[in-house]
Amino acid sequence: RPVPPADRAVAAQVGHRLGGEGCRVREVEGQQDRPQRRVERQVVAAAEAGVAVRLLGSAATPPRLLDDPRPAPVLCWLGTEVPAGRPAVAIVGTRRCTAYGRQVASDLGAQLAALGVVVVSGLAAGIDAEAQRTALRRGGTVVGVVAGGLDQPYPRRNTDLWREVAERGWLVAEAPLGVRPDAWRFPLRNRIIAALADVVVVVESSARGGSLHTVREAEVRDRIVLAVPGHVTSDASSGTNDLLADGCAPCRGIDDVVTALDLVHASAGWRAAAPAPAGGTPGDVAASDLPEGGSDAAAVLEVLGWEPRPIDDVVARTGLGLAAVSAAVAELGARGLVHNDGGVLERSVRR
Repeated sequence: RPVPPADRAVAAQVGHRLGGEGCRVREVEGQQDRPQRRVERQVVAAAEAGVAVRLLGSAATPPRLLDDPRPAPVLCWLGTEVPAGRPAVAIVGTRRCTAYGRQVASDLGAQLAALGVVVVSGLAAGIDAEAQRTALRRGGTVVGVVAGGLDQPYPRRNTDLWREVAERGWLVAEAPLGVRPDAWRFPLRNRIIAALADVVVVVESSARGGSLHTVREAEVRDRIVLAVPGHVTSDASSGTNDLLADGCAPCRGIDDVVTALDLVHASAGWRAAAPAPAGGTPGDVAASDLPEGGSDAAAVLEVLGWEPRPIDDVVARTGLGLAAVSAAVAELGARGLVHNDGGVLERSVRR
C-alpha cells in the first residue's frame, strides 16, 4: 500500500539517527550506500507491511519507555498500543516448564485478564505462551515483546499465538523486519519487558535461566519482582527458589500480585476486585482422592514428587516391576493425580 508522507518522514528521521552523517561509505554495485539509507528503506518497508515504526522521543513513544535507562531507539509494532496508566504484569519463566508451572501461569493469566490487568511476556514457549494464551481466551489485553523482527516468529510453533497477539493485543519489537532472533537479542528484549510492566512474576526458572536476566532488568528500573515457590527437588524451580532465599517477595497466588499492583497504583486510585479462583496448588487434593498408604499407587506418587520422571526411572526408584508401575499410573491417572506424556510421568495440579 502507499506509504503516507508522515511515515516517510519518520524513515528519514530514523535513518539519520541510526545511520549518522559521519558513517563510513561503502561501494555497492558502483553506487554509494550509507547505513542511513539502508535504515530508511527498512522503515519504509515496515510501513508498507502495516508495521508502526516510532522513534524514541517522538509523540508516539510509549510513556513507560521515555525515561528508561536503556531505551530502545526505535520500536516497531503491530496491533493496538496499551493506554498509559493501565496496570501491567509481566509473567515470565522457563521454556521447559512443568505441569505445575503451566497451571500457575495459566491461572495468573486468566485472573489478571479478569481484573483488566495487562499481561506482558516475551512470547517464548512454556510459561510465557501459557499465560498469554489464557489471558487472550479470557478476553484480556496482552503485550508480546519479541527478540527478532515481527515477521520472524520464534519458536515456530507459536506462530498462531504471534498472529493472535498482533490482531488482538500489542506485538512489539526493537529489531526491524527480517532480523532473526539471535541469542544476543533476547537480553535486549528482556529490558523492554521489564520496562513495560509494573510487576514481574517469575513462575519457574532454573538457576541460570534467562528469566533471571529479566529480573535484573526489573530491579534496575525499580519494578516489583515476585517469585513463585517451587518444589525443592525441581530444577525448573531452582532459580525461583534462589530468588526467594535472597529476599524476593513470593507469589503464592493472585492476591500477592494484586497487593503489589496496589503499591504501584495506590496514588491513582486503582483497586482490583477480588478475582474468582482459577485453579489449585499442588496441595489442593482431597484426602479421599489420594491412594491408600502402602499401595503401589502411593509409592509411585511419593517417588514422582513434582518433577517429571521417565517411567523406567520410577520403576527403578520404587523397586516395583513395570507392570505394577503401569497399573499404578493408570489408577493415578483415573484419579486425576498423574499425567502420562509418552512415558514421562508428572503429577497433575487439580482444578
